[in-house]
Amino acid sequence: MTPLIIGGVEIAPGETKKIQLERPPLYTATRMSIPVHVQRGKRSGPVMFVSAAIHGDELNGIEIISRLLKSKSLANLRGTLIAVPMVNVYGVLNQSRYMPDRRDLNRSFPGSKKGSLAGIIADLFLQEIVSKCDVGIDLHTGAIHRSNLPQIRGNLDNAQTLAMAEAFEDQTAWPRLGDINAPIERIELWPGAVLLARGVGTVQTAGRAGAWL
Repeated sequence: MTPLIIGGVEIAPGETKKIQLERPPLYTATRMSIPVHVQRGKRSGPVMFVSAAIHGDELNGIEIISRLLKSKSLANLRGTLIAVPMVNVYGVLNQSRYMPDRRDLNRSFPGSKKGSLAGIIADLFLQEIVSKCDVGIDLHTGAIHRSNLPQIRGNLDNAQTLAMAEAFEDQTAWPRLGDINAPIERIELWPGAVLLARGVGTVQTAGRAGAWL
């Protein structure tokens, strides 16, 4: 199996590790990091990420990932699961949709190592997580004062993306259009990564109706 290294930590087949991707500290000098849970099966297979809280006030995805990591089915995992429950850790702590620099992280991809704080986090997420995966699901909710019904967004012109969207069966699938300064699921230039965004529920609430994948 191909070696898998995230944040300088190698995960061997059959291993489960929690990795902290170190990030710039708060103005109080409090250290910050993005938690990454990696579970690698003993058998080879696709590498998949599931992420949440790119918008810091969208909490349903955090609970979904928590339940996913407790699933007994992972004992028979073929391939690798990379779970990132809080991409925008700053926003989660501040109960804010945005980064501390007031930028929307979901509109900051592909980012830059020398850009704004949002751009740096976007670049890190793409380099350390997305670029090492075959497929990915990014979890969202509706924005403030709006509750979304279950829906899928992605580049449905891509046959693999469309097949993934159809696997959710009764959920509405929307094509995602726009330029490169756009949500994560629009970044087709990253090697091999088939990306979907799934949205359900509203902000600041981990609703029972939305806490499932």
